[in-house]
Amino acid sequence: MRNRIAMILSALIASVGIALMIGSPAAASESDRAVDVDWSDRYYKECLDFAKVSGCVQGYGDVLWLKDDSADGYAVSLSWRDTGSTRSGTCLNTLGEAKAWTACNKNFEDGSKIQWQLGWNGPNGWSHSGWYETWV
Repeated sequence: MRNRIAMILSALIASVGIALMIGSPAAASESDRAVDVDWSDRYYKECLDFAKVSGCVQGYGDVLWLKDDSADGYAVSLSWRDTGSTRSGTCLNTLGEAKAWTACNKNFEDGSKIQWQLGWNGPNGWSHSGWYETWV
């Protein structure tokens, strides 16, 4: 009986240890690949053009829009963080300039404030714009 209790306690302690090492999924940074989409003027978007990339945040539907403005073969990104939670992530466009607009579809809590920045890769690594804020 004691051996059975000891085995159960050992398994329980090991499970808790593994769960603590893995951490909370909500705290992990989210990484999405942008998909090819057609631009739509249907909903309001806050947009920025910066160096080799254009990006927009559309509050209705929680869509992150991203466009590679340079046919240089390097990826562009839109990084974001939710100021009211631990959620953060990146929408990465590796489809190139020829694809025009791409998008990542997210699901933010209504009324959240999102900070976001645009990024572009090049021969010397990644460069980024400043951070901007948008309510979704």
